[in-house]
Amino acid sequence: MREPGVNEPLDSKKHYLGRFDNDYAKHLHLNNPTSTNMHELERLNEITNTKNILSNIQENIDNDRE
Repeated sequence: MREPGVNEPLDSKKHYLGRFDNDYAKHLHLNNPTSTNMHELERLNEITNTKNILSNIQENIDNDRE
């Protein structure tokens, strides 16, 4: 569950506090799809994929213990 205020805008420039997650990636793409932001989106996608892999590994470990 996400902590309250993690993705709340801090000011009119829409800077975000907290984790870089899919909401932030969507914000980057929708509000300023520059090449720099596209590079950032690719990096965030790699992080998300790595998290999913680690989650699957942890789930397999937990299942093996049962």
